[in-house]
Amino acid sequence: DAPQSSGGGSGKLVGGCIGLGIIIVILFFAVSALWTEGDSVTVTGHSWNRTIAIETYQTVNDSGWGDDMPNGARESSRSEKQRDTRSEQTGETCQNVNVDNGDGSFRQEERCEPVMEDIPVMDEWCAYTTDTWAEGRTEQASGNDTNPSWPDLSLNTCPKASLGCEREGTRTESYAVQLQDSGGATHDCEYDADRWASIPKGGVADIEKRVMGDSVVCDSLKLK
Repeated sequence: DAPQSSGGGSGKLVGGCIGLGIIIVILFFAVSALWTEGDSVTVTGHSWNRTIAIETYQTVNDSGWGDDMPNGARESSRSEKQRDTRSEQTGETCQNVNVDNGDGSFRQEERCEPVMEDIPVMDEWCAYTTDTWAEGRTEQASGNDTNPSWPDLSLNTCPKASLGCEREGTRTESYAVQLQDSGGATHDCEYDADRWASIPKGGVADIEKRVMGDSVVCDSLKLK
């Protein structure tokens, strides 16, 4: 009879080819992301945005473990919930094994291993309300010039925290320049305030541009 061929070898070959193809694709995209070429851009504009979070002293709903509730919290409900897991011995498994006596003979000894089980540790989980500072609104200012300013604030300030009082929270700011490359495509690049202010509108600069995706590497900007 003619020998039968096995499909195992061809299956491994196909699997290997697929794996190699995946590696090639990953390498292609990795190299493409790093592959850049030089270009010239013109600064066509500036933009900025500044935001101030306004915190309000208000009643908020929250939940947590009973022993972690903040002072002054008002409990609304309580339930049992798993908080942790502990390992506990629930028995043992034993078997007889041969032990060499050293003279060519053997004796039997019983060897036992503990049987462990994960036991849930339960605790009290509480829902509650509490009066605290939390973000209530934001005030924002933005522009398309080089004169950034913070938004004007009108706050309901109080000498002592009480419901409805307001205070200033976190300030955030962002600055971007608009660039046009030699092909006419536009790009936005964000910088810190000092560098942003030092880049003049109408200025010409060299920059690295990614070959794949046609995006620019903002940190490579060098004014001429």
